[in-house]
Amino acid sequence: MKVKLARLILGYFLLQSIIIGACTYFFALSKYAFYAFFLFNVLWHFVIYFYLTSHTEAFFNTETAKKLDDINLANAVSLFRASSVMSVGFLIWNYENRTVLIVAVCYAVVIFLSDALDGLIARHAHETTELGKMIDSMSDYALLIFISALFYEKEILPLWFFILLFIRFFMQGYGMVKFISLGFPMAPVSTIGGKLTVAGTMLLYFFALLSLLVQNEFLTQCLHIGVIICAAVIFIFLFEKLFLFYRHYKVYRENKNKKK
Repeated sequence: MKVKLARLILGYFLLQSIIIGACTYFFALSKYAFYAFFLFNVLWHFVIYFYLTSHTEAFFNTETAKKLDDINLANAVSLFRASSVMSVGFLIWNYENRTVLIVAVCYAVVIFLSDALDGLIARHAHETTELGKMIDSMSDYALLIFISALFYEKEILPLWFFILLFIRFFMQGYGMVKFISLGFPMAPVSTIGGKLTVAGTMLLYFFALLSLLVQNEFLTQCLHIGVIICAAVIFIFLFEKLFLFYRHYKVYRENKNKKK
C-alpha cells in the first residue's frame, strides 16, 4: 500500500511540476518564482507522503472494516486536490499575467469541484475510508491557508477578513495540539459548520479570482457582499468549534477523575 501511495504521489508531483514549468516557459514568468514554488512543491509532496504513511491505522474501509490494499478512485481524487496546492499558489502568485489568471480560474474550478466529487464517488461506490477523510481535511485546509496567505500578500481581499480566518485556523490548531499534549487527542469530526466554512471560503476565493478576470463593477460589489457573508459564517461557526472543544474537555476531565 505504501509503495502504491508513493507511486501515485510521485505521479501527481510530476504533473504539478509540469504545470508550473510549462506556465513559466510559455508565459515567460519569473524563473525565481518557478524555483521557489518547485522547491515548495517537492517539500509539500514529501509532507503528504510521510503524513499519510505515519497513520497506517487509517488505511481501511469504514463500511466494511476491510484493510485497504490499493488507492481507490475517491482517495485518488482527494489526493490530486492535496497535490495541487503549490501549482494553484503559483498561478495566483502570477495572476497579473491575464493568461495565467485565466488558467488559474479554470484550474480553481477543477480543484474546487473535486472537493464535492470525491465524496460522491466514495458514497456511490461504498468506498468511504478513514484515509480519504484525512486527505480531504488536509487538502482543504492546506489550500485555504496557502491561498489565504497569497491573497493577503497580493491584497486581493481586506486584511480584517484574513485576521478572522487566521483566528479560526489558530483556534482549531491550538485546540488539537493542546489535547494531543494532554494525551487525549480529538479525532477529526466533519461538522456542518466546518463544511460551510471551507466551502464558503473556497467559493469566495474562486469569486475573487473571477472578479479579477472580468473586472466588472457589479461583480466587484457582489464580491464585497460575499466577503461579509463568508465572514459571518466563519464567525458564527467559531462557536461551534469552541463547543466541540469544551465537550471534549469535559470527557477528558471525566476520564481523568475516574482514573483517580
